[in-house]
Amino acid sequence: MPAGYGLSLIGCVLFGIGGVIDMFWHLRFGIEVSLAALVSPPHLLLMFSLGLIVTGPLRAAWRRPGIRAPLTAIVSASLLLSMFTFFDQFDQPLVNPWAAAQASSPSTLAYVQQLGILGIMVQTALLMGVILYLLSRFTLPFGSLTLLVGLNGVMLGSLEQHFELIAVAVVGGLLADLAVLWLRPGPERVIALRVASFVGPVAVSSLYLLVIELTRGIGWPVTLWLGSILVSGAIGFLLSCLTVHPQPPALIEIARAAEGGRSV
Repeated sequence: MPAGYGLSLIGCVLFGIGGVIDMFWHLRFGIEVSLAALVSPPHLLLMFSLGLIVTGPLRAAWRRPGIRAPLTAIVSASLLLSMFTFFDQFDQPLVNPWAAAQASSPSTLAYVQQLGILGIMVQTALLMGVILYLLSRFTLPFGSLTLLVGLNGVMLGSLEQHFELIAVAVVGGLLADLAVLWLRPGPERVIALRVASFVGPVAVSSLYLLVIELTRGIGWPVTLWLGSILVSGAIGFLLSCLTVHPQPPALIEIARAAEGGRSV
């Protein structure tokens, strides 16, 4: 078996076990609908199993030499992201555009606004988490993020037939590719990584809300939608601080000493 696919095999076994558990769960508690169907324990086991299965190519690429991400790793990461967002679809901006929702009472309006901002925050965290994970190991060929974000956007936008929002994902991924091409973020270019991690979510969130305004109209006050854009950038920046760290000064000195010794 190729390196990296052992956990995928375990995932296949767990998926079969989860299917049997799910059958007995339905017989005992009935068939779940709506939100309950997404978070029922057997379905969460199935989600975990799928995560192990679809990340086999990513794990295999991680173990191989070379720093350029292969297509299989990008597709694998996109499937992982799409699995997360599928189970989070009840508050996904591309599935439920809460920013355009109208409310009949102040309490309902506050509820809708909270869901809208939370959706942007969660989507930013999931998306940037996957992207930063890739950047911590690979350099990404141009088009990688367009594929990753676009494929995820197609799956999400098709759930409720919000096809105009699919363009947001595709264009947002293209903007992210351009930012990576320009800034070349990575573990060796930490400042560029921090900048890209802030600018990327800000650009995508701005594009999303702009499309919502043009197609449906935003029901939020300016403080709310502008704040949600800045919060998305802050989430990306903070996640970059957690995933990629600059080398400690002691390690830098050791590396320089080693380079000096080799030159002598």
